[in-house]
Amino acid sequence: MRKKYTKIEATYQDKITEYEDKNITGYKLEKTENMPLQITEVEENNIVKVYYVKDKFNYAVEYYYDGQKDESKTEILEATYQDKITEYEDKNITGYKLEKVENTPLTITEVVENNIIKVYYIKDKFNYTVNYYYDGEKDESATSTYTATYKDIINTYEDKTKDGYRLDRVENMPLEVSELA
Repeated sequence: MRKKYTKIEATYQDKITEYEDKNITGYKLEKTENMPLQITEVEENNIVKVYYVKDKFNYAVEYYYDGQKDESKTEILEATYQDKITEYEDKNITGYKLEKVENTPLTITEVVENNIIKVYYIKDKFNYTVNYYYDGEKDESATSTYTATYKDIINTYEDKTKDGYRLDRVENMPLEVSELA
């Protein structure tokens, strides 16, 4: 950052106790040197130095599951003005998959309300299989595999009763779809 100078006239022995604040967006005062300043006849000594540094601001990472924000997973973090945030903690839960991430990379600004990364997860899809048995033997040709969403409840199946057979029993119904094979 370039140095900015402002010359102000003062009288010998004047005591300078304030200066014009020239802070810019995203920066904060770090320190001043030579304050208060007593004006002398040596011009090089009549300098007030004001130092600014980039400020720190909060940012949030919010986590959504099926469109609903989970407040317990939200993180409030801190970064320096103009930092670029490209990473976030993966907080995927069983049965879900990443849908999308909004506002990455995030460039930290002084407007905290804009410093939000949103991570969206949706229920994943899993396969389930219906096996058919005739006289206790699995008929591979009748086996069917389907796809359903995590936690769906399966209450029906395709009737594949062969001529001369009747339904003996159905096992594992209703079936709740899970990540387990």
